[in-house]
Amino acid sequence: MTKKIIIMEDEEILQSLLKKKLEANGYEILVANNGEEGINLIKDGFMPDLILLDIVMPIKDGFEVLHDLRANDKFSSIPVIIISNSGEPVEIERIKKFDIVDYLIKADFDPTEVLEKVSNFFNNTQKIAKREPVIEKNDKTEIEEEEEEISVDENKKGGLKVILAEDDDFLRDICETKFKKEGFDVSSACDGVEALAKIKEEDPEIILLDIIMPKMDGFEVLKKIKEIPEKASIPVIMLTNLGQTSEIEKGFALGAEDYIIKAHFTVGEIIEKVREIVEKKKKKK
Repeated sequence: MTKKIIIMEDEEILQSLLKKKLEANGYEILVANNGEEGINLIKDGFMPDLILLDIVMPIKDGFEVLHDLRANDKFSSIPVIIISNSGEPVEIERIKKFDIVDYLIKADFDPTEVLEKVSNFFNNTQKIAKREPVIEKNDKTEIEEEEEEISVDENKKGGLKVILAEDDDFLRDICETKFKKEGFDVSSACDGVEALAKIKEEDPEIILLDIIMPKMDGFEVLKKIKEIPEKASIPVIMLTNLGQTSEIEKGFALGAEDYIIKAHFTVGEIIEKVREIVEKKKKKK
């Protein structure tokens, strides 16, 4: 049975591109230029198997659409993939509350990635429902094979080695994806123990260290880093949720190079800060 998808997106070029690519892969597509129009399509009887939902739209934005969907028993279980404009941590925190399937960041994705995420969602859903094996990632359609591009610029490979310690899956995934596309060599960890193990095993040029993590918090990890002679000089940027003065002062006292308040920085700004700090360290040598 043909899967039905509603694309709620106000940028006409992107809307048209997504519609064309998804229809070429066998999906039935309806588009909406704003959230209100999208909700009305569903109320009028087009029950989608999936919604691609832009956050920033006129009349009714993506958050309002999510609220309306989850508040209605008939529509509350419709799966949603978010199209995020910025991928800012504060936006991601709001998105997570609505039990979405996945997300895309406009600045980073291409049609191939959209097709892959949509296909993966339906394949995984089918596997759960019918207990069928998951389709291997290399089983691509002809269109996907033709349009597949190298996600990382070849000229950017072999970049800075970064260890990213962050227990928030969404934020860690977004940062890791963006860093890799910018050519960084990224190794990520979801708790303090894993982070410390990777820092000991690898030779990072900089460390991004969340303060609040399971098993071992960022302060304890930072303290242990500074106790290892060969690792003590690696610059550490602390990632904080609230930016409380006491947290910042404690981080600096333990030897942190700088700090980032998650809600105040885009991923692009985090990358710029990383480059700035590493460059500053190189000049001091």
